[in-house]
Amino acid sequence: MVVFKFSSSSRIWPAQAEFLPVQILPDKQIETEGVPQYHYRKSKEKSYFKQCKLRLILRICRFIKPKNSFEDQGNGGTSSPPRDRKNWSFGKIQWLREKIICDSVVIEDICSIDDWQRLRLAVGANGSRILVTTRAREVAENIIQTCYIHEKRPLTEEHSWDLLKRAAFPGKDPAEIKSSMEKIGRELVKQCEGIPGAIIALAKLLAKKDEKEWEIVQKNARSHLYNVMTPSYDDLSDHLKLCFLYLSHFREDPEIEPEKLSHLWTIEGLISSRECGRMMTLLDLTQEILMILAHKRMIDVEQLVDVKSCRLVGLMGDMCLLKAEERSLLKVIDLRSGDIPPSFSFGTTRRIVIYLGKHSPQFTPELAGKLRSLRIIRANVHQQVEELVFPSIMLELKKFKALRILDFDNIDFRGRKLPVGIFALSLLRYLSFKGCFLDALTSSIRNLTFLQVLDLRIKDSCKIIIPNALQRMGGLQHLYLPPAFQMRNGKKFRLDKLTKLQTLTNFTSNACEICDLFKLTKVRDLHTKIEGSHEDLQSITSHMKVAPEKWLRSSIEIKNFDCYTETRHDVLRQLLALGVPPILSFEGCIGHLPRYNLISERFTEIVLSSAQLKEDPMTTFEKLPRLRRLVLHDDAFIGTEMVCSASGFPELKHLELSNLFFLEKWTVEDKAMSRLSHLKINNCEKLLLPDGLEFLSTLQEIKTENMPKPFEVSLHKRYGKSS
Repeated sequence: MVVFKFSSSSRIWPAQAEFLPVQILPDKQIETEGVPQYHYRKSKEKSYFKQCKLRLILRICRFIKPKNSFEDQGNGGTSSPPRDRKNWSFGKIQWLREKIICDSVVIEDICSIDDWQRLRLAVGANGSRILVTTRAREVAENIIQTCYIHEKRPLTEEHSWDLLKRAAFPGKDPAEIKSSMEKIGRELVKQCEGIPGAIIALAKLLAKKDEKEWEIVQKNARSHLYNVMTPSYDDLSDHLKLCFLYLSHFREDPEIEPEKLSHLWTIEGLISSRECGRMMTLLDLTQEILMILAHKRMIDVEQLVDVKSCRLVGLMGDMCLLKAEERSLLKVIDLRSGDIPPSFSFGTTRRIVIYLGKHSPQFTPELAGKLRSLRIIRANVHQQVEELVFPSIMLELKKFKALRILDFDNIDFRGRKLPVGIFALSLLRYLSFKGCFLDALTSSIRNLTFLQVLDLRIKDSCKIIIPNALQRMGGLQHLYLPPAFQMRNGKKFRLDKLTKLQTLTNFTSNACEICDLFKLTKVRDLHTKIEGSHEDLQSITSHMKVAPEKWLRSSIEIKNFDCYTETRHDVLRQLLALGVPPILSFEGCIGHLPRYNLISERFTEIVLSSAQLKEDPMTTFEKLPRLRRLVLHDDAFIGTEMVCSASGFPELKHLELSNLFFLEKWTVEDKAMSRLSHLKINNCEKLLLPDGLEFLSTLQEIKTENMPKPFEVSLHKRYGKSS
């Protein structure tokens, strides 16, 4: 919601004036002249219309789209009422303005920036107040005169129940409602998630029903409520609808990685490199689409520099899944519940998501020839492995010759062999074992000659053996190595033949040959770890100096690298001056940071551990204009006082201070960290509550753990009870 006020002097509304709605409705409800109908609550209100002293509600119907600009109207374009109901334009709305001048206007449900631009000059008089409602955040942010954006908050449970009572029992004394029905009603409104439209829709279902009927509604309430979310879906273009519905594959996932979506959307044909400019990647395009959906309140996103993750929530997620299944884009098979049918009807769907359980349903033979995407999930991590039944589809994978995408999530393969049919899927493009328990791959993986994406980011506790055959998969474009692995022959993993690689994650100097990196000319996303080796860090830094702009999407983690010699200090200074990769994690003693003008402005994230800095690092890092995340832990700073200066850290959003055992005082000056949203303080045993936290107006969350009691008491006094 946006509240907007013109800069000219305001007027005083007459005390007796009331809101008079002006509705622009679908064709069948518009008079032949095309003039909107004015509905009055009282006949005397007609006099206010002529006095130009009224408040106006303008409801804009979605079908009204301009076919011509205001300039196209020609002479006399606004001298007569609009007659063509399908071609409303700026000039015709201008005609409306000449007939109606008011002090306050409410414009409801503006769907796009273009709609606002058309209406902007056609509504309101000098000094008017205009209130605009919209579901699209980009509309709110692009109204340049906006002085306040009000984001609707969910109703509390008490307010939700109150709205349900009034809507389901109009005119009835709340005291007359049975306590048993109230109990059911309160449980039902929880499913509405505080959304007024959902509560009203629920009230319509419950109205004039008895208690037994309420119980029936309770069993299937969510399926009725998701329709409340469909207007946002209907506003999307056909392409965005498909992108949104694809997210139903991850309905229960707490986080969906944009990078993963980028690969899947590309393989499914939802996005392509043809849509990208010279400087845009497919990941950029994916993030752009996700931000559009986020601005329309379709998904939640976590954002740092770019979109870090997204997720479906609540009724919007329910609607997404139901729409996808209605359109036969996806079939979800949940084997966790007790009542499982012996077989499933798949219709024309080519994509299946299976939640493992104690059952193994039968799959119809015709499915094998058309299935393109299969995702298998172990959602309950506490369920014993021996209780899980691998469905027959996993044992007969070789029959699914058309399969392009195979995604295992959190599956425990320990004590079991991988389904041998995997390596007979010659058309497979995407294979993921992320989050799985896996101890070995077979050399048969070389049969997957068309494989483009291989994700081996298994559980950290697993150390997998990688076959030599992996080196010969020359078609790979995106390779995510395990956190810990070794080769069968005990040698280092060679990548020099994987010349098509664009993404390489978990490249470690202990397990891989550093010199191979210099032969992979297409790699842009590199996430590497250097453990203690001065020579390896020097080699990577020297290589990145040649074309630093190539590595702006990369990250480096340096562990066990104490700078006790000038040689080791020098290579660190080179890395800090270079600024690539822009995401830096460093563990080891530094002692002193270089001056801020000797540190590159490219850095977006910095994590320091055990750095033992003697001088306040904030005076240096606060001058980095692109820094979004800063983590100091395990005696990264061994001084007693830190100060965040006014106007420092202009882009910082996440700050974490952990195990800084000497820190006693921290001061935050006014206008410092003006964008900080998340603050975490852990185990800083001498720290008092920082001075100046009240200046952090953008702060959304403070997390504390193992802090001294005086700190916790002061925090509760200032901010109230924690959530």
